[in-house]
Amino acid sequence: MKQINVIFSYIFIIVGACIITSSKIAEQLVPRNGFYDVDLSLNYWIGALIAVLGMAGLIINSKFYENYVKEVDLRKREFEEKNKLDNTQ
Repeated sequence: MKQINVIFSYIFIIVGACIITSSKIAEQLVPRNGFYDVDLSLNYWIGALIAVLGMAGLIINSKFYENYVKEVDLRKREFEEKNKLDNTQ
């Protein structure tokens, strides 16, 4: 089940990049004179948001995040044990 989340994260990143790329291509191909003036700034925001959500999902579902939390807990226990020994003296 965890692999599905990672796959969707990659898909979101790719879709976000495709939206930004296609918006840039459309902006270059459509003439900016007269009636054909097109504002695609919202597409850039949507593409960036989708890509950032994909990256966030990838970070949350990665082993790096889990290992980081375990390491923080281990350091916290070591710190508490050290301070417990120092307080008894």
